Amino acid sequence: MGRPKLQKPLVDKIAEAFAKVEKLQRRGENATRGYKWTRASDVLAAVRADLLSRGVLIHINEGKPEYERNVAQSNGGESITECNLAVTYTFQDAASELKPMTINGVGRDVEDKSLYKAQSGAQKAL
Repeated sequence: MGRPKLQKPLVDKIAEAFAKVEKLQRRGENATRGYKWTRASDVLAAVRADLLSRGVLIHINEGKPEYERNVAQSNGGESITECNLAVTYTFQDAASELKPMTINGVGRDVEDKSLYKAQSGAQKAL
């Protein structure tokens, strides 16, 4: 009978997966305002496959969004809404689970996209 295989600690698996991610291209573009941005979906895609190959899952739990209207005005005089969103991420493998991490995302927009910007901000901060 062989020796039991040592399980790599969860935190090491996560660190290795994130270490593989290099600087990402800013593939999103805001044509109206003229700037490029890093898409949250690109950030997640960069680590998701590697984490899954190591048997690591990410559980995502969003809190209730809180909106503050009329926080400022755009250069065009439009009213800006701010959304604050607490997102809790929990990493888990077959042997263990890390303490949940709550990250606050904040998004501002003149339209109805402040929630999506807050979600993206929390995901990128993770």
